This record gives sequence, C-alpha cells and structure tokens, in this order.
Amino acid sequence: MSRRFVLPGLLVAACAGCIVQHDPPPDTEISFVETQLFGAGCGTVTSWSVDLRELGQSQTGGCEDEIDFHALDSNATYTFDISGYEGQTLCWQGSCTVPTEYGVQTYGDCSAQIKSLCH
Repeated sequence: MSRRFVLPGLLVAACAGCIVQHDPPPDTEISFVETQLFGAGCGTVTSWSVDLRELGQSQTGGCEDEIDFHALDSNATYTFDISGYEGQTLCWQGSCTVPTEYGVQTYGDCSAQIKSLCH
C-alpha cells in the first residue's frame, strides 16, 4: 500500500496555470427616493430630477421612482442639485452633499435643503 504526499511547493507549481476568478468589487452608489425628498406619497410632484455636479450626470424620475448613481468613488463626497416639478412648473429646488462609503448604497436625504417655490 503506497501513500502519496503533496508538498506545498508542488501544489503551487501544479496550479501555476490555473485561472483564479475574483468577485468584482462591490458597487458604491448613492440613491434618492422621491417620497423621502418631497414628503409622503407623491403629492403634487409629477416629475423630479437629480444632477450630480462632479460627474455632470443627470437623471429624472416620476412619482415614487428611485434615482441611483452607480460606480462612484468610495470615501468621497458628491454634490447634488435636486428639482421637483408640478407639471411643467418648478416647485421644489435644493442642493446637498452626500458622502460615500466603499461598497455601500447610501440613501441621500436632502429633504432639509429642498425649498418649496410654489406653495
């Protein structure tokens, strides 16, 4: 009866041609929720937009839509300009900064910086 022993050095050499798969890094993102920014329910907000100053990106949403900005640098702070519309009329507006953390989805609560222009 013979026994085989695998020496650590031989194991490494035998696997030198192996393909090692790494999971992609987690996504660092900032999200905004319409109801958190403008109040419970849609109310009179028919559409809204969020502009990310540093990257020149802009996204729009409708009632109860979530707006997400992906692939952001971690441990950074981003500035957002937020506008809410009642039909074609700009009725809410504000700006705020939101910090990021590595691999975390941060919900930006800028409600204290949004001012009502119509009511």
